[in-house]
Amino acid sequence: MKKNIAGFEIELTRKKIKNIYLRVLPDGSITISAPKRVSESVIEKFVKSKAQWIAARQSEENKRIVREYKDGESIYLFGERLALVVLQSAKNSVHSENGKLILYVKENADREKLVNEWYRGVLKERISQRLYEWESITGLESSCWQIRNMKTRWGTCNVSTRKIWLNLQLAKLPYECLEYVILHELAHLKVSNHGPQFCAILDEYMPHWRDIKKRMNNEYKFML
Repeated sequence: MKKNIAGFEIELTRKKIKNIYLRVLPDGSITISAPKRVSESVIEKFVKSKAQWIAARQSEENKRIVREYKDGESIYLFGERLALVVLQSAKNSVHSENGKLILYVKENADREKLVNEWYRGVLKERISQRLYEWESITGLESSCWQIRNMKTRWGTCNVSTRKIWLNLQLAKLPYECLEYVILHELAHLKVSNHGPQFCAILDEYMPHWRDIKKRMNNEYKFML
């Protein structure tokens, strides 16, 4: 339900939760999840207390760089910056070397698609190794996994089918972020919610997971 709260247009959802959760999405829109019994006056007071933060986040999203995939742009691979080099060629191909991502392109080639396909291949190789290792460590096994380019989630899983999806954008973030998301989704195969039992699994295998989660939510962006 969309409501105007304290001057902001907000998608408000009531849930069986204890706290109010606020998010500014990559498109600048605002969502709030609130306990069913919390009054709108309390929610409005909460939004007013976060007004400066909301405005700052929306401003950041509005300044988001529009990529054109031209020479000199920055491309990130697992947290490392690569300088994009674009060369005309009779065949499309992508490879990295010496801090550069070299993009060989035919005329009118879809450069973004080529880079994303390269990201997918690199990420697939990494996931194939790390997911298996985390499954061996935790004893939690997925039935299958898939890479998906998602705008609002780093990962998700279907508990009934035990299938895991991981965000293509994880190829841009430091390795520890992918490690955390893999463990996070595997933990959901045992505990479907984010309660104490779920957190206990993360604490056991990755004691610093809260720090990684905080950086992902506050410092890293879905579209770097």
